[in-house]
Amino acid sequence: MEADKPVLKDIAGMGVTVTSLTPAEREEFVKVTRPVYDKWKSTVGADLVAAAEKAVAARKK
Repeated sequence: MEADKPVLKDIAGMGVTVTSLTPAEREEFVKVTRPVYDKWKSTVGADLVAAAEKAVAARKK
């Protein structure tokens, strides 16, 4: 668990298992979950999915 992410410590303190991924593991996770994004594009619309992806990318900074 990353010390600079206190919210993760709070979540873990509630009994939730928090798994940290290596960059390679994260890349694989993104690759195998891509079909979920594609499915939701046809369900909720490409604009909403794009906005969600943008919000997630902004949190990484």
